[in-house]
Amino acid sequence: MVEAGEVDADIVSTLSNLAAVTPGAQRARVVGCLDLRGASQGVLKIEVRPGKVVTALWKRDETIENYREPFNKDVVVEGLAIFRPSGTLLRIDADLIASASAQQDFFRQVPYAPVARDYPKLARLKPNDRSAYRQLRGCMPAEADESDEEFDAAVAALR
Repeated sequence: MVEAGEVDADIVSTLSNLAAVTPGAQRARVVGCLDLRGASQGVLKIEVRPGKVVTALWKRDETIENYREPFNKDVVVEGLAIFRPSGTLLRIDADLIASASAQQDFFRQVPYAPVARDYPKLARLKPNDRSAYRQLRGCMPAEADESDEEFDAAVAALR
C-alpha cells in the first residue's frame, strides 16, 4: 500500500498516460462580456454565452489594473489555451485584452481541442464482449433458501 505523499510505479504510469493524452496548448481568441477581474491574481472571467464562462489568467508584465474600462463590456481576449485531458478548456493564459467589435462575434465560443483518446468509445463493448458486470454474475452463489431473518443476522454480524 502506498503511503500518503509516496509515488509508486502505478501513479507514474497513470500520470504518464494522462500527460500523453492531454492536448497541447494552442493559441486562442475568445469574445465575451468581461464579468470579473481579479486584479491581485490577474484572473479574468469572460462570459461568452449565458452560462458559458471562460477563465483567463493575465500573463503580461503590465498590471491588469490598467484595463479598468472594459469591465462589464464585450472584450476580445487572446492567449494560450490550456486544456484538460478530456479536451475541455481549463484556462487561457492571456496576453491581450481589447474591446470587441461586432465582426468578432465568431469568437464568442469556448475553445476546444481535438481529443487524443475517445473515452466513451473505448468504454463501449465490442460485439461478443462481456461486460465486467456480466462477468461478475454467477460468481457469487445465491442463497435462495436463506430466510430474511438469517440475512438480517448475517448483516448484523458484519457491523
